[in-house]
Amino acid sequence: MAAPRIFSETEGMHTFAARLRHCITMAGWSDAEAARRFGMQPQRLAYYLSGRSEPDFVTVTRICTTLGTSPNYLLGFESTDPPTPDAIIANTIRSRLDGMRRARLLFVRDFVERLHQLEADEAE
Repeated sequence: MAAPRIFSETEGMHTFAARLRHCITMAGWSDAEAARRFGMQPQRLAYYLSGRSEPDFVTVTRICTTLGTSPNYLLGFESTDPPTPDAIIANTIRSRLDGMRRARLLFVRDFVERLHQLEADEAE
């Protein structure tokens, strides 16, 4: 079964493409850089920017999280101002810090597990 469509009209798809293009330009990213940050192939992003294809909800959410904006803005349901370059940069930094924290916690967990294993081996 096909996923439900996000856009019911062609105009909605063009609004999404135009707002996405504007946000990428405001961030100062190339299309390739934006695709990398969104976790997709550049060709896929090109389809979204041209209006030839529409993203699923998970992809829209990932794009919005990266850009620091809401799906409502990007999809054209609200006419608020687009995110500023500073907001995009702040969101990128926040995302990277969260990733670093997760990596550090995993490292500590693995270290503690290895320590316990060494203690168990020495006790035998």
